[in-house]
Amino acid sequence: MKLQTTASIDRNFKLEVFLESRNDCVEVEITVGFEWQNDGIGPYEYCGSKGYDKGTEYLEQSQIIWDSAGFTTEEVKQIEKEIFASMSEWTEEAEKAAKYCD
Repeated sequence: MKLQTTASIDRNFKLEVFLESRNDCVEVEITVGFEWQNDGIGPYEYCGSKGYDKGTEYLEQSQIIWDSAGFTTEEVKQIEKEIFASMSEWTEEAEKAAKYCD
C-alpha cells in the first residue's frame, strides 16, 4: 500500500484595491493556502495492457484568509473580486517558488 501525503503551502500577498466608496486605494494583506494535487490514476489495465498514469502535479488553492473588518459589504465584494482576479497569477507564483525550493 502506498502512503499518500498532502503538502500544503501558505503564501502571503499584498493587494492594492481602489475603493470607489472611499475614493482611495487600500492595501490588503492576504494569505492563500495551497495544496499539491495530482490528476493521475496510478496503475491501470485496459484491454489486457497494463500501464501506470503518474499524472501531473499542480497547486490548488485551499483557503483564503484576509481581515475584512472595517469594510462595508460592498467593499468586501469589490476586494474579493480583485482577489479572485489575481488568483491564477498567485498560483503560478506559488508553484514556481515551491518547485524552486524542492
